[in-house]
Amino acid sequence: MGIVQESIQNQLYEEIKQHILKKRYKMGDQLNPKILAAQYNVSPMPVRDALLHLTRQGLVVNRARVGFYVATYTASEIKDLMEVRKMHEMFCLNQYFDLTDHEKIKKIHQCMSAHLHKDKALFDRCDFQFHDLLINTSKNRFLNMQYAQIKELLQFLVYYDAEHDEEALADHEKIVNALLQ
Repeated sequence: MGIVQESIQNQLYEEIKQHILKKRYKMGDQLNPKILAAQYNVSPMPVRDALLHLTRQGLVVNRARVGFYVATYTASEIKDLMEVRKMHEMFCLNQYFDLTDHEKIKKIHQCMSAHLHKDKALFDRCDFQFHDLLINTSKNRFLNMQYAQIKELLQFLVYYDAEHDEEALADHEKIVNALLQ
């Protein structure tokens, strides 16, 4: 990747984030700012700034006097995060049910069904479209900002929790059936 000088930190942030989301850097891997700086041919400071940004989002952990590491999450923590997402979605379904695009939800669910066990990336993309549609129906700026904060973390964790794809599809089917009734 060539780094454009005007927004080095943002480009590094996006690049490192994508490596984390796509598991090029795995949970617990150390992210050394000096090594990354040499790899991208930049000074360590914008790398450090990008890593601090990723730390604020929960994708990276900064251990004092030790370094930066890709965050690790327990099964319990993943469950807790999923509960937070469900809380947001249930609120949106309860408050904005009439505004939910039922046909779009149905199409997204069909996309997920078609790609289960066939194309993980497409399945995950459809899954996030499903959840985004439920949340974005609210048009509540603050709720959307809160959801955006956890969405990247959810994207990170979904790669490590692939065994729950069938469970997710079954949950979505219940929502789709309830919407259509």
